[in-house]
Amino acid sequence: DINEMILLMLESDKLVSKAAGAVSLAALEHLNLRSRKFAEAQAAVVVPILSGGNEDTVSISAVIQKGMIARGRIMNFEVELPDTPGQLVKVATILAEQRANVIALDHDQFKLPAITLFGFLGVTVETNGPEHIDRILDAMRAAGFRPKRIY
Repeated sequence: DINEMILLMLESDKLVSKAAGAVSLAALEHLNLRSRKFAEAQAAVVVPILSGGNEDTVSISAVIQKGMIARGRIMNFEVELPDTPGQLVKVATILAEQRANVIALDHDQFKLPAITLFGFLGVTVETNGPEHIDRILDAMRAAGFRPKRIY
């Protein structure tokens, strides 16, 4: 929840906060202060305090990545590929047709323990959200692949 709040503040308000500084806003999200019942029952004004904008780039990058994964904006999956020419292109074509932006590929024909006719392909893509992820995985299955979602 804290990572989500940091990402939300970055995107919507262009504010940078450390995790401890975003705790108050993350906690307020759970109180449902915007509900009509709460507003009618309470006359108090709630003011959260944000602090700690001096965040290093490595930490803020990790927070952004975790937030994107939690929102379904980044997905990683593995798929077993037959060891025949054209299989990587087939996967790339499906991803292009589904408008998934490829961030990383890890193609390893030697990942399986024994000599086999398959290899593994690990794929990380940027998506538009959970529904888009479902469409991508469904398209992979429809093409005969068995994708295993990692995150």
